[in-house]
Amino acid sequence: MKNTRKNLLIKISLIFYLFVYFTSCNIHSEKYWNHKRDVIYRYQEKIPFENLESKMKVKVLYFKGLSYFSVNTYSNVVIGLNEKNDTILFLDKYFTGECQINEDILVLPDVWDDYDKSEISTQLGIKNLDIKLISSVHRGYYCKIDTNSVEIKSSPKRYMKVKSKRLMYNLHRFFN
Repeated sequence: MKNTRKNLLIKISLIFYLFVYFTSCNIHSEKYWNHKRDVIYRYQEKIPFENLESKMKVKVLYFKGLSYFSVNTYSNVVIGLNEKNDTILFLDKYFTGECQINEDILVLPDVWDDYDKSEISTQLGIKNLDIKLISSVHRGYYCKIDTNSVEIKSSPKRYMKVKSKRLMYNLHRFFN
């Protein structure tokens, strides 16, 4: 009886230590995440943005979908390769679908006014974004993802939230 209890205790402690060992392998320190975030923000600030002039076919290397936090709207972010193998960052404000890595998509010209540029933020996810990838981006475009080139997951709430926020801004501008 004593021997089986001892064996059970050893097995349980071994499982516990293995669990702790394997889960701690993927844990990074707060210092690591702060450093990675700072490096990504530094690279992001250096990227000059302009409105896209003509449609472009892009191979997706990174995608972060449209999201909201409190009253902030965060645009879709696509990092991709064009036909000339330039790494370019694209921002889209209304797309509600999903882009898969290595998928070819079509981005279309879209004009973002000053309100869009100031109110719709860019949020690059630091956990899934490779620093080498963001460092290779040298320009960015405000554009629109062609909905015919990718699968759409309908979410009218996202679109309506952005549209209603814009409507409130335009009404405020009109009456003042």
